[in-house]
Amino acid sequence: MSRTVDHSRSSSDPVPALALLFVGLTTLCLAVLYPLQQLAAQVSVTGMLSGAVLVIPAETLVVVAGLLVISASATTLGVLVLFLRL
Repeated sequence: MSRTVDHSRSSSDPVPALALLFVGLTTLCLAVLYPLQQLAAQVSVTGMLSGAVLVIPAETLVVVAGLLVISASATTLGVLVLFLRL
């Protein structure tokens, strides 16, 4: 009498938790870099010399807020799932 055990996906598989952490950290990086890209698109040498004011558009702030919400929830859930599997 022999038993067969399926080891394809064990209960301690950390891949989903690590994927959530990766998504959370990636969206955090995007939330930081996106406004910087928007500001860099506005910068010109003549504008800097004349003292122009750099303004972040409201749409950019909305996108950044959404990315931060996704980042916070994915990272928190990933850490929670990772610790529950230990």
